[in-house]
Amino acid sequence: MLNKYGLRVHVAVYILTTFAILLLLYEQAQLASRAGLPPVDVVQIIVQQGVLAALVGLLGVGYGWFRKRWFYAMAALLFAGYSATRLAAAFTQTLGLVPKLESIGIPISDYQGTFYVLALAAAISYLLTILLLRKTYGSLERVSLTTDC
Repeated sequence: MLNKYGLRVHVAVYILTTFAILLLLYEQAQLASRAGLPPVDVVQIIVQQGVLAALVGLLGVGYGWFRKRWFYAMAALLFAGYSATRLAAAFTQTLGLVPKLESIGIPISDYQGTFYVLALAAAISYLLTILLLRKTYGSLERVSLTTDC
């Protein structure tokens, strides 16, 4: 039953995406506290995770119930697109803290290394998410081809 809906893969996709976003939000929260700004909004994170969970559910429905390649591809594009916008927003908001920190005399060079490592880890995690979605689409394509014959 788990394999019918690709549950393991889709949970892994959700976890990788969440991990990528949280890495950037962690650095954003660290820099915001040093700049004297409020940390990341927890309600926003909860809503964001709810949307991601709903999109993963849509992926599961497309994979296990409809078994239509076009539906799964559209659901995967929605998931990847939403994830990418959240990552870009977190990255941009973190970079937006740099002028504030510099204006109050906190050198950003002390935090650049950590930020770049976390951003690189987030990018790798997101890339793995895309590769897993592509692999899952490929397995759905194989199942569709064998049932069509």
